[in-house]
Amino acid sequence: MIRRITATVSLLVSLLLLSGLAVAAAPARALSRSAAIEVAQKEVARPTEVAATSHVTGSDRWTVSLRQEGARPEDRVYIAVDGSGRAVEWGWLDAGKLKPAAISKARALTLAKNFAGYGYHPLSAGLVLTPDTLTWEVTLARSGSRCQVTLDAFTGKLIGRNTPPADEEPVLLSRAAAVAIARARVSYPAQVDAAALTTYRGKLVWQVKLSRSGLGIPNSDVFYIDAHTGSVLAHGGTENPAPIPLSQNRAVALAKEQLGVPAEVANARLDTAGGQGKWVVTLYEKEQPTRWHIFVLNAADGQVLQHLRVYIG
Repeated sequence: MIRRITATVSLLVSLLLLSGLAVAAAPARALSRSAAIEVAQKEVARPTEVAATSHVTGSDRWTVSLRQEGARPEDRVYIAVDGSGRAVEWGWLDAGKLKPAAISKARALTLAKNFAGYGYHPLSAGLVLTPDTLTWEVTLARSGSRCQVTLDAFTGKLIGRNTPPADEEPVLLSRAAAVAIARARVSYPAQVDAAALTTYRGKLVWQVKLSRSGLGIPNSDVFYIDAHTGSVLAHGGTENPAPIPLSQNRAVALAKEQLGVPAEVANARLDTAGGQGKWVVTLYEKEQPTRWHIFVLNAADGQVLQHLRVYIG
């Protein structure tokens, strides 16, 4: 029985990969109350405690109301969190009156970068309640220094900009050190085409671009190096043409997590057709062995690209 089902499922996997069959995206798992609270509290720059939460049945959205330490007892910060765990709305409950913030977190980061001046990149941003308004407090850094910019969350107006004492400033990797780390990762005589601070997946990094100096194969590589730790977060180019794929165990774990019910592994293989590595993980449910699931995951980051359900019998 299992052998017959496996053969059927294998055929479906082949058709899925060869034809690019469009299938329904994997359904998002409902976000728990505790997870929504954790997301909401990370959006605030001061210590908070939960005042209330709300969740409409049939909706994937949570609203979390937080009491900020030191704020007026009747005031609250509220955060709306969607089913994917992303904050989508911010605001102030001013003595029971709802006041949504007009400035999103992304917009606050952009404005703060403009106000901070040349070379600064945002490290973090959080909401702060004051007696008069709700603000975004944004911390930024550049090589050797940092600053804090405070913006009105309703208008985007600059409220304040300050530089902390030198002994509180984080130690950032120098440009020369970042270049040295990048050069040590290539086998050719490298010249520096560019080296600048930027952000990569929410972290402050040095982006270092190298190319071959002089005659020879036209090598070129780009590195993203953590500006605090010096670790290489990403590397692309002639000496690293493809990222190291996700391990098989991790791909299986992600597929099981996405499925959300106990399951056994029928097969897990790495497919490189088309130039993009994909893990194809086939599972069947323990309690319902005739229910099979095929997950296709991006081998670089584990993102679920497709989920095919196969019900036998």
